[in-house]
Amino acid sequence: MERLDDILYKTKEASKKLAILSENKINECINNIANNLVLNVDNILEKNNDDVNNAIKKGLSSAMINRLQLTKEKIISISNYIKTIAILKSPLGEVIDSYKHSNGLVINKIAVPFGVICA
Repeated sequence: MERLDDILYKTKEASKKLAILSENKINECINNIANNLVLNVDNILEKNNDDVNNAIKKGLSSAMINRLQLTKEKIISISNYIKTIAILKSPLGEVIDSYKHSNGLVINKIAVPFGVICA
């Protein structure tokens, strides 16, 4: 099995490539993610069932298990929500805030890619 730090390194390297994609290409990727969720629904539900069973064995609360458990309908809903992201205009590169320093230097806060998150 691949080590977590190797996976994170590969993810960070991939994020650099994603950061330079055009808005159209990013939206194509987003739609592919959404479509693949639906195409792989049976496999996702099978793996989710394993996760739910492990959560039950570990004694997680019923509220936590309810949040963990997926259904075909939930996956389709998630896919549809993801597709709505592709419709939105990308905020990348937009100036969010700007101010002029006392020495004349103009400081801009610009929207950039979020990056990689791992918990």
